[in-house]
Amino acid sequence: MSNRASIVEVIKRSAQGATRPFLCLADDGHHYWLKGTRAGTCDLCAEWIAGRLGKDFGLPIPDFAQVEISQDVMQQSAFPEIEDLGFGVAFGSRHVPGCQEYDASLLASTPDALKLDILAFDLWIRNTDRTFTRPFGSSGNPNLLWESENGKLWVIDHNNAFLPDDMLRTTGFSNHVFYPERSALTSAARQELTIRMTGLLESVPMYFDELPQEWLYLDANQSVRSTMTPERISSILRSVVEDGSGLWRSLL
Repeated sequence: MSNRASIVEVIKRSAQGATRPFLCLADDGHHYWLKGTRAGTCDLCAEWIAGRLGKDFGLPIPDFAQVEISQDVMQQSAFPEIEDLGFGVAFGSRHVPGCQEYDASLLASTPDALKLDILAFDLWIRNTDRTFTRPFGSSGNPNLLWESENGKLWVIDHNNAFLPDDMLRTTGFSNHVFYPERSALTSAARQELTIRMTGLLESVPMYFDELPQEWLYLDANQSVRSTMTPERISSILRSVVEDGSGLWRSLL
């Protein structure tokens, strides 16, 4: 996957989400929601790897690209908070016009098979960041979009994927927007999902080969290696599919 583009204009910034991405126009003619270098290289790696896995798994994820933000664009832009975007290579999710944030009123309009796929995929990549509410009644973020005209669900935002073991144990999946779909995880359904997941394991090194060099380090001097490595991610994904009971333990 060799999607690369360069930003020509910063249009606006999202009011939602922890990273509050920027909507930008790129030189390929498309609009992207950008998470820049200030989001952290681990987050950018997670977005790319999880996005590639999700698309190959069959989820409706908007097209995405690695988008270059030049110092000239930053310095010449009068957009407020432009420094929060940073410069270098950002992760850009293609803008889908006519979308609204997904809410509970849309659950009945969403295919059950898709809800189950999203729940299982998030469990596989350790992504607990898809909720309507959080503990103690605080607002969550479903990280899903609904295209009203076509009645289509779009899956976005995977920067919190691949959680470490200690974070996963304390979070759990009981607040996941599609948690009730766990009742559909019959033995046959679990077997089919595991087969699909297993078939993608060998692609992980290829996904990593697509990453820009600077995303693989925690610092600008590229002296501190990121914890996002092919070995770590492959270990997380493989442990899930090789331990069938462990995969579904958080749900059943």
